[in-house]
Amino acid sequence: IGRSICGFAVTNTDTKTCTILTTPAIVVTAACPQTQVVPGGTLTYSGTVSNAGDITLTNVVVVSDRPSPNTVLTVASLAPHVSTNFTAGSYNVPANACTVTTTFSGTGTDCTPTTVTNTVSPTCTVFTTPGIGVTLACPIVPVAAGGVITYTGTVTNTGNVILTNVTVVDNQASPSTVLFVPSLASHASSNFTATFTAPTNACSVSSTVTATGRDNCTAAPVTNTASAGPCPLITTPGIKVTKSCPAKQVAPGQTLTFSGSVSNTGN
Repeated sequence: IGRSICGFAVTNTDTKTCTILTTPAIVVTAACPQTQVVPGGTLTYSGTVSNAGDITLTNVVVVSDRPSPNTVLTVASLAPHVSTNFTAGSYNVPANACTVTTTFSGTGTDCTPTTVTNTVSPTCTVFTTPGIGVTLACPIVPVAAGGVITYTGTVTNTGNVILTNVTVVDNQASPSTVLFVPSLASHASSNFTATFTAPTNACSVSSTVTATGRDNCTAAPVTNTASAGPCPLITTPGIKVTKSCPAKQVAPGQTLTFSGSVSNTGN
């Protein structure tokens, strides 16, 4: 605005738009639950999305890499240095899993418009409770003393995690290892037999097996034992006796001596 020396007013305008240098940024955090995560259970993450820049972000979205629907948070506008919390889940924990990893990605747009993104991938340790069970049974049909006797049994993974190097040993059998399974899933079972020669001169026989394995996640060992018996043995008792006259004849009035033998003809 101005005025001429003759008194006339003059005016003029001009407008300029200056671009402001913005530094948009977004940060996503996610944490595993404080309670223990177990195989076959559910997993719920807790997290935060923060505007770490100096400009308001719009259309803030947090998604996970889980199957659809995978959007865990939507915020229309988030001011600088402001955060908002979210929970994500509940996700199913796979059976026989040692860990579970989920990736969360956060995006937002500033006024320029520039889109910013950030990801986080927390890994949650699965709490395992390994266990092993074993049974052993006498033969249904009794075996004769001195014969071949065969026990039957089952080894079971009673825990919630895969067991590796599952082994069953019976020191009376030859070879003593009566079962080896490289991997046994949770709640799965495997049958075995243990065969050896029953003792002679015995009325019954007993046997013990030891089952071992290792937690697939932590390598922690587990063990259990089972015994069967006394298992009755079939006996066939028998006795034989012989009697012989003396080799030389004996006259009346003389002493007569018999000879003989007794034998155990049974088993």
